[in-house]
Amino acid sequence: MKLPRLIVFVLVLAGCAGGYQPAATAQIVYTRQESVHAAAERLFSMATDAIAAGASGWGQPGDGITVFLDPYTPEQKEIFTDFLLENEFNPEIFTIEPAVTPQMVQHRLNRAATAAASPSTQIIPVGVVDVSQTGIGFSLENTTDEDFLYGSPWDVARYENGTWIPVPHLPGAGGRPWTDEGYTLLAHEINHYRISFDTFFDPLPHGRYIFIRQGWNGNWPHNTRIYAVVEFEISDDTAVGLP
Repeated sequence: MKLPRLIVFVLVLAGCAGGYQPAATAQIVYTRQESVHAAAERLFSMATDAIAAGASGWGQPGDGITVFLDPYTPEQKEIFTDFLLENEFNPEIFTIEPAVTPQMVQHRLNRAATAAASPSTQIIPVGVVDVSQTGIGFSLENTTDEDFLYGSPWDVARYENGTWIPVPHLPGAGGRPWTDEGYTLLAHEINHYRISFDTFFDPLPHGRYIFIRQGWNGNWPHNTRIYAVVEFEISDDTAVGLP
């Protein structure tokens, strides 16, 4: 079976300066004749403008181009359609889908609830936790005889009315795919981490938070999924950035 050909998926740099500004003229007629492949290549060459118009990424799964939009609202869809027309793309070959699906939102909620209810007692924070509104610095110790394996994903949740709620992502950040590097915290070792939030979230307001890192103890297939959790608080006096 021949798999669909993926042309491009664009990573978003959250907070593109100024955002895309549609032209004042609304009566624009598509006139350019080009193949789907050529349109996809041209869209890639205009990635900065496409992202500013709301595109979180896009691909060519078949005989059209699918664009993933964030936020996925009628207003943002209109802005992106204006972008297509003003640059002489044929809107009929484009399908616009949400970059952040309800399933993705529910997954974040479930992960935050599970991590908060059952944090690892073996992969634990040690020492001083450096906190700011836009980042955190901390150390984790692996107290077990097996390596702790983890990837690049992490998350932050805020305690609200008895529930841990994932911090809302900036537009474009929620649908961003994580890179697939693998990392190891060796048995009985300590690693220090410095995590920046500013491409994912607005500066964190006053409140109680947890940083969540999902990983596995031991080697596949005998490994166990666990959550390393670091709790911290943001106050009115918390610095905007880490020193």
